[in-house]
Amino acid sequence: MQIAISWVVDNYNRVAEWYASARRVMDIVDACAARDAEAAAAVSPAHGPAIRITDFEIADGRDRPLLSGTGFAAARGEAVHIYGESSTGKSTLSARVGRAVATCPRCRQHARAR
Repeated sequence: MQIAISWVVDNYNRVAEWYASARRVMDIVDACAARDAEAAAAVSPAHGPAIRITDFEIADGRDRPLLSGTGFAAARGEAVHIYGESSTGKSTLSARVGRAVATCPRCRQHARAR
């Protein structure tokens, strides 16, 4: 029993520091969740998505499919998180979507109207 109590006494400062660090991390997580909720509430779904991509396909230089049948929709001001392992096509996807939007006549017409 004395050993157990002495461990608590000897390590109290470390436990307190760990608890304070864990509390700060949870405060950051909570703040991020609140910010995401505010951003989601600020987007008006009544006007529909600013961009919608459906059945999007990407092939490499040898016409081997890298990505197919995927899609997404994003409202104006909404962030889209693209994540994955190294060399899985994140940059290629971003570049191709950007190129598709830049060359879309309907997108250019909408941009001029604003």
